[in-house]
Amino acid sequence: MLPLLSITTIVVTAAVIIIGEHLLLLLIPFFLFFLPFFLSFLSRQPPISLFLTKEYIPIIIFILIFQSNVK
Repeated sequence: MLPLLSITTIVVTAAVIIIGEHLLLLLIPFFLFFLPFFLSFLSRQPPISLFLTKEYIPIIIFILIFQSNVK
């Protein structure tokens, strides 16, 4: 079974492919702010520890690079 953050990575990649670049910009606040708190609720960890996990940092970097390329 895949870990929760790996599933999140797959969902983010699918969102890029399916939704497209303009609608993805609307999802950036969700992925950067609301998703860590939701995952922390599921895993019962403090939200800041999810920001520092090795699997979540590439997602944040990818979204920021993608946002700068769209402009």
